[in-house]
Amino acid sequence: MKCRKMVSLLMAGVIASGMLAGCGSGSGSGADSQTQAPAGTAQGESGSQATAEEEVTLHLFGPGLLSTVGENGSIDLISGLEMPGYQVIVDRWNELHPNVKLVIEAQPWDNWQAAIQTAVLSGDVDIIMHGASLADLDEPLDPYLEKEPELLEQIYTVAQRRTDATGDMSVMTSTGMSYAMNPMMCILDKQIFDHYGLELPDASWTWADLVELGKKMTGTDPVTGEQTWGIRMTQTDSVGNRYFNYQMIASAYDAKAFFYGKTLQECSADLTGEKTTRVFQTIADIAECLSPDVREGINVSKTISAENQFA
Repeated sequence: MKCRKMVSLLMAGVIASGMLAGCGSGSGSGADSQTQAPAGTAQGESGSQATAEEEVTLHLFGPGLLSTVGENGSIDLISGLEMPGYQVIVDRWNELHPNVKLVIEAQPWDNWQAAIQTAVLSGDVDIIMHGASLADLDEPLDPYLEKEPELLEQIYTVAQRRTDATGDMSVMTSTGMSYAMNPMMCILDKQIFDHYGLELPDASWTWADLVELGKKMTGTDPVTGEQTWGIRMTQTDSVGNRYFNYQMIASAYDAKAFFYGKTLQECSADLTGEKTTRVFQTIADIAECLSPDVREGINVSKTISAENQFA
């Protein structure tokens, strides 16, 4: 029952996004006329009933995230956990909205930008789910969210981007709605902590504490005699993913390196500030605690196991 409730909430956000994205760039009397009841139709229940009974097809297109587990799900090779596919969303959607046929087209991350552009130009897609910044192709959602503040309250957060299409790079534009939350976590090897005689960290620990613990557990395990590494970053397998490590630590230190003006010419970057320098120093300190394969860019999320010697 809990799972069904979560799926319901998920799709509620998706359909809201679809309604907003499907409005296009029309405004003024065109938008107002859509909300007026036709002549001879009573305002209220009868009009709503006619709309609810209309049979429509909702085309949803998305790169990467939908294709990861596929339509019918998959089993994670590392954890052994079974991950449901997006068919459960379709089934639940059809249960809640039998008059609206949901069609999901999953697109791998390969050539995803070209795929999204093709989908936009085709005019056959109602909702595009993506996690990157193609702000110039997106319909700004701010005007719609301002008209329906109660909808905004139901959304955990909106995706905001900067684009010179608005004429002001200093202004953030809402271009999408979140449909998933990725938890930030830290996995600890209690055995290695115990072998080194160190206490497990608690909620009060800081990045400085993390680095100090990592340095202490980088060396030879006093019990097993094996080489251990104090820290293992998860995002080192590509240039784009490595930037996530910078973002994560920069957020902790509130280090701002990019400054935006109204035009691109007025935007600037400064990587020499005190807080930004502290971020880079923290990353350098963490690097001393990383194993060679992590430094070279191994995909940790697909290789981590209980046998790894990482604290």
